[in-house]
Amino acid sequence: MVDINELLELADRKEALIHKVLALTGAQRDALDNDDIEKLMETTDEKQQCIDRLQEVTDKFRESCGVISRDFGDDDGVGRIKYKLQSIRDTVDRIVKLEEENKSILVKKLNEVRQQIAKINTEKKAMRSYAGAGTGEGFRIDNKN
Repeated sequence: MVDINELLELADRKEALIHKVLALTGAQRDALDNDDIEKLMETTDEKQQCIDRLQEVTDKFRESCGVISRDFGDDDGVGRIKYKLQSIRDTVDRIVKLEEENKSILVKKLNEVRQQIAKINTEKKAMRSYAGAGTGEGFRIDNKN
């Protein structure tokens, strides 16, 4: 039989991890706003580690969750677990929204970089054509002969 307190502990751990993911997603946004690529990479790595831990907790929770409906009634703490799960879902919705905003910012920055690269390539071609024009010998027209 599954201990309801164990399930509540798993739900608490899951909720804490999901809030950390939310905070790290916000930190990614700050790094994007400040064009701090190093901070963005650090935050992304930390977020991935947190997501991996979250997956482990989620797997444990799911293993135990199938037993809830058979072994417990609503008055045995299941209501608290359902409340926690709803809170987690709400937080995930906030994370998804932030992720979409972050993605939009990244796409915008990527397009800006592409435009800058295209401009640099155009300028390089122009510089080569000017540099190539000055290497040949000039023509002299002597009107004194």
